[in-house]
Amino acid sequence: MTEDIELILDVAQEQMSETISRLENVLSKIRAGKASPNMLSAVKVDYYGAVTPLSQMANVSTPDPQTISIQPFDKSVMGDIEKAIVEANIGLNPMNNGEVIMINVPALTEERRRDLVKQVKIEIEKSKISCRNIRQKSNDELKNIGKEGVSEDIIRDAEESVQLITNEYTIKIDDIFSSKESDIMSKAFKKAGFKFAGSTICYSIMQAAGLVNDHLVSCFRYPEVQNYRWDNR
Repeated sequence: MTEDIELILDVAQEQMSETISRLENVLSKIRAGKASPNMLSAVKVDYYGAVTPLSQMANVSTPDPQTISIQPFDKSVMGDIEKAIVEANIGLNPMNNGEVIMINVPALTEERRRDLVKQVKIEIEKSKISCRNIRQKSNDELKNIGKEGVSEDIIRDAEESVQLITNEYTIKIDDIFSSKESDIMSKAFKKAGFKFAGSTICYSIMQAAGLVNDHLVSCFRYPEVQNYRWDNR
């Protein structure tokens, strides 16, 4: 039975780690400022029934810092490419002139910054829900083992271990959010004319404002600062 409990804990940790990897992959595509072909790396097109990455169907380039140009190898699928970009929900609006699909990457206005942060928050919440679901599934499996005769103390200790794993990955998710938010903020500051406003400086500002919780989970201040962070976002 001990091996079964260890397996449940290992699987929970592995699944939460995969959740973090998926989150980082999604957030890497939420970009602001300079245009980049990587912005479209998540776009996949239904090409005659086969889901195909955009990079295999078109030449994607950036003729200037604010524009992405997409030259399909097969012009008959331009509409499908345009639709796939919109459905990818990456905040970009393609324009099809019949020859080339052009995307204007908007400058980082305050409204745009808010939209990006809102988009990031949605992905953060999805990841937290995923971790909570993994926790629930693990606890259900532990309860089933308990019905087979394992002592309540052992099951309780295992549930506490599941919670500790959940706390660990929840903190990682929060850290990812703070890092992404500081990156977006730094771009807004630079656009406003600040010369020394990199992500690190913005992160420090967020720390000073109480928007980043660097306290250990065991610290008595952790719950207070954590609640303050989300109440003021």
